[in-house]
Amino acid sequence: RLDLRSNMMTGSIPSELSKCVSLEMMALNDNHLSGEIPSSINMPSLKVFSCFNNLLSGNIPSSVTSNEKMWRACWAYIINGNDFNLNDISIPGPSFTVEDIDGNIISTKQLYDNNDYTLFIDWSQHYSVTDAHFETFVEIFDRYSDKGLGIIGYGHKDFSDLERVRGKINEFNLDWPYIQWTPAENSIIDVLPWNYCNFYPFYSYHSYMLVDDKGEVVYYDFFGDHLRLKDFIYALYGDEDELCDSYVSKDYSADGDVHVIQRSSVGNGINMVLLGDAYSDRLIADGTYEK
Repeated sequence: RLDLRSNMMTGSIPSELSKCVSLEMMALNDNHLSGEIPSSINMPSLKVFSCFNNLLSGNIPSSVTSNEKMWRACWAYIINGNDFNLNDISIPGPSFTVEDIDGNIISTKQLYDNNDYTLFIDWSQHYSVTDAHFETFVEIFDRYSDKGLGIIGYGHKDFSDLERVRGKINEFNLDWPYIQWTPAENSIIDVLPWNYCNFYPFYSYHSYMLVDDKGEVVYYDFFGDHLRLKDFIYALYGDEDELCDSYVSKDYSADGDVHVIQRSSVGNGINMVLLGDAYSDRLIADGTYEK
């Protein structure tokens, strides 16, 4: 194992790392590394590779994408927070056969065979999935479920109370399966040699993935912008006249507003500030940010 996360490292990824032929896990994420991933990074034993949240760019070498099990499990750990050229890059969708919360067997192979597109939605409760999100999901499903679109909901057991999950399913009449993952039953990332993360595809952000009938990811979003998701799917099905349009925040009236969450009960306390990075004005207006 080589774990160099969050060490404020700069410069490029050393090509000499390829000499570590027995390496199984290499974590370089949350640094200031720049340049390209060396094409010499071609260790057949490598099962986990993470380099997200750096300054990397250029092409992802085939030596990385051709490591099928590693690439399937770790693509999000590689691309997020970098500036890679993703043209002609194939991102594989999840591959698993598991039970949903009602005991039904869910097979991604069957999903991909039956659907033109399958939308995977992570709505663990700590990802601020609001009623506005669910309304968008239902709208998308009602509009396109008879046109080849299927939906799978999923979340990690430690972060998605089953009673709450069933409550939302009943409240919004959600007519699609929901899967709860646990570390011991995490078939989606069964190639990982230890519990490096808790669920697929990424452990830090709310995530949407749209997978086509070939099992390839055609859309992903780590930040949970449900309206951008809606725009993409509407365009995919040729309904451009009903798009929300590409969106840039226009209403800055809440800029500088401070919501006091908690005050110290002993002494003077320590000021802590939570920033709203990656939230547009409409995500603030619909309650996503405040939640």
